[in-house]
Amino acid sequence: MSMERRIYFAFPEPRQARSAVSELLAAGLSRTDIHAVALNPQAVSDLPPASPEQRRDRTWSLETTYWRANLALYFFALVGLLVALYAGKPSSPSSPWASWC
Repeated sequence: MSMERRIYFAFPEPRQARSAVSELLAAGLSRTDIHAVALNPQAVSDLPPASPEQRRDRTWSLETTYWRANLALYFFALVGLLVALYAGKPSSPSSPWASWC
């Protein structure tokens, strides 16, 4: 059973990226499994290029979308709780529950 995992590295210089690719190749990774993305593609033209799909990184986009949806759900649940607490508050001081508020 094969397990695929993405690992991202950020290098300030193209020579460091080349060195890392050399080490990954020496460790047994296939050149087809390594992809380089750079602001200046000519600087890393000798490294395996990433496809447009890999540059977009749909996994990160989905994770960000789910995170934002989770925050929105939490916010609406909090608002619902506050509304429920306010709606359940007794309005007349003669109520037996008035001393609890």
